[in-house]
Amino acid sequence: MVYLFLYKKEKALLFLPVVFFAQSFIENTVPASIHAVLVLLLMLTVIDKNVLFFHRNIWSFLIVIWFSFLLMYVRDIEPIRSVFLNVTLLFVAIPLAMSIFSKYTKEEMLKELSLSGAFILGLFLLNVMFSTAFNYSPTEMYGIKSGILYGKLYATDFNVLSTATFVVLLRVLKKYNLTYVVLLIFSVAFIMLTMRRSVMILTMLGLGMGLMLKLDSENIKSFFMIIFVAGFVGFVIILNTSFMDMFIERYEARKLDERELKGEHRFAEYEMIYRDMFVYYDYSPWTGYELFNSAHNYGKGAFGERSLHSDVTNLTHASGIPGLILYVLLVTSAFVTSFRNLNTKWDNYIFLFCLGSFIFYTVTGRYATISSHWMIFALLSYPLAMPDEEKKDEQLSEKEEVDEVHQAEYSL
Repeated sequence: MVYLFLYKKEKALLFLPVVFFAQSFIENTVPASIHAVLVLLLMLTVIDKNVLFFHRNIWSFLIVIWFSFLLMYVRDIEPIRSVFLNVTLLFVAIPLAMSIFSKYTKEEMLKELSLSGAFILGLFLLNVMFSTAFNYSPTEMYGIKSGILYGKLYATDFNVLSTATFVVLLRVLKKYNLTYVVLLIFSVAFIMLTMRRSVMILTMLGLGMGLMLKLDSENIKSFFMIIFVAGFVGFVIILNTSFMDMFIERYEARKLDERELKGEHRFAEYEMIYRDMFVYYDYSPWTGYELFNSAHNYGKGAFGERSLHSDVTNLTHASGIPGLILYVLLVTSAFVTSFRNLNTKWDNYIFLFCLGSFIFYTVTGRYATISSHWMIFALLSYPLAMPDEEKKDEQLSEKEEVDEVHQAEYSL
């Protein structure tokens, strides 16, 4: 946080996913109130340099007002305080990212965003290394108790890794960096052992899209070179480590091949919420039940302590139909703005990755784990940045103007 305050200024917005990701697996060392104050101060610093940012997406302002209004109906604010703050900041960050990206070149913003992604992957690897070395796995996710361990990381905490991997890969494709390559290789290997289906699929999707960016007549040699190197490294890892045995063991333990979509509880949530609101009238469809308080409070408590997973059902339960509509308008506006600014092949692939990731994580949930969505919407703003050539032209034009002034002064 000190680093962000001193050196990153408004670009600090791109690095907050690092802070939120770290918060998900470290032991708390300071009170939550201090963390909240620091984050708020940082956001206010960024907003101070982008005062009119709301005009880029007015739905951001409206949904913040609506959630603030619903806060009056919360019976106990203490359990939801941090979630409310984080989600509200996410809504604000979406138009704020657009405002910031429009001021800089694509090269500048990709460099910053990939550095943020590299920090996330670096923290992920450090966490894996120490958790494995000290056999630390308090969550025991999917019954994983040995081999590669992930410490306190659990479920949706992993979501941000797929986007972080993608942006680091983009940077490597633009400018080779050995440190980033090493981060990518080990991160992808450890991600594939998490058994988090959504993260695994989107990580592979990102890698595939990155390779497709190299698939053209000018880069055909580097494309096949990347394929060869990736294949060789993968072969060496599989041959000289217990990676494959561990992967098969965890795959069989989770019984992914026996699970069907219709058996997933998250798809049963939709009917439950509909019945709660329009059949049993348990709570109002206009205001929902209560902000971020779904456990035991939907479907007549059929799923017990299990909270709502899908973002659609979660938003409807928490903020009613108006809240869901405002959220849809907020994200739709962001995607439409990005779509209208697509100019290059890179823009198109980045847009498609963001769209795929957002849809995937919306279905699987949860938007309240904001590090992932924060990273997605920051990357979605990439097409709004200035082309690198445009910045060079501006600098050249300014230099020519200065030269003309100096020449005029010399003549006088």
